[in-house]
Amino acid sequence: MINPISFSIYKFFGFIGILFILSLSSKLLSSYFVYSDGLFSTYLRIDPAKKRVFIIGSSRVNLGMDTSVLKNRIKDSRFIIIGLSSNSFLYNSRLAYKIIQKASPGDLVFFELSIAKLLPPNYYLFIYSSTDLVSVVKQYIYSMPLTLFYTGELIRYLFSIDGLPGVIQQYINRDHPSFGFTSSTVRFQGNTESIITENDLNNLPKSNQKSDFEFNMILQNLIKMAASKKIRLIFVLPVTINKPVEKRIDLINFHSIPNENKWRYSSNFLTKINNVDYLSDPNHLNSFGAALYTHELADFILQLDK
Repeated sequence: MINPISFSIYKFFGFIGILFILSLSSKLLSSYFVYSDGLFSTYLRIDPAKKRVFIIGSSRVNLGMDTSVLKNRIKDSRFIIIGLSSNSFLYNSRLAYKIIQKASPGDLVFFELSIAKLLPPNYYLFIYSSTDLVSVVKQYIYSMPLTLFYTGELIRYLFSIDGLPGVIQQYINRDHPSFGFTSSTVRFQGNTESIITENDLNNLPKSNQKSDFEFNMILQNLIKMAASKKIRLIFVLPVTINKPVEKRIDLINFHSIPNENKWRYSSNFLTKINNVDYLSDPNHLNSFGAALYTHELADFILQLDK
């Protein structure tokens, strides 16, 4: 049995280590963070002739939201997709906060639900400032059990190309990513277990963790902030969720959101999308699935405007 005092000391020094690494990274790349704020602003430029529809999330958004479908069906809006690979709940929350601050009355913001991670998504330097990172780290430490962020995530950040080495490479190369729709024609040779079903939507998992409550408070605060600025904030349950732990958390959050602030898939769509031919891998849609998915989104947006 592990000595609780020794384990607490281990967690404390691990926490200090993470803050040191993030602080050092921020200082080394401070000039890039200034650059990122300017680049982020380009995604929010105002077109007075059109309302803006922001869709923020992970690579599931990149591969699942076909902007050509949206543009063809909804002519009076400009669609801004910001999908970052490995993006997660707290980083999406921070991005939503930044967008709502700068958005105009009548704009629409779609927020993809996901599990919380301490470490930032790929290409985060193009979107998040050092202040954003500090805010997310504080929220994570307050909301999540301390044991979750000292092993795998820290190792990945230090040694994986998705972590600090990749950040340094991005800084050197000034590698501009595309956050918009990315088409994939790959057909997954597996099953449809990761696709959300009607049964999933009708069953509420048990909520018994501190993080469930804390995340719900974050969602409610974003809803209030958006409403105060006359911005419609809509939360999206990913149509593919590969990990049971994430499915539980996403469904708890989804069920806690008022009906007017969430996009609930139609039964007809859920029946159609449950087809392995629409997947590129267990967690992402291919271009065929994206077309079907985006038509469902367009139907929802058009219904909102009635």
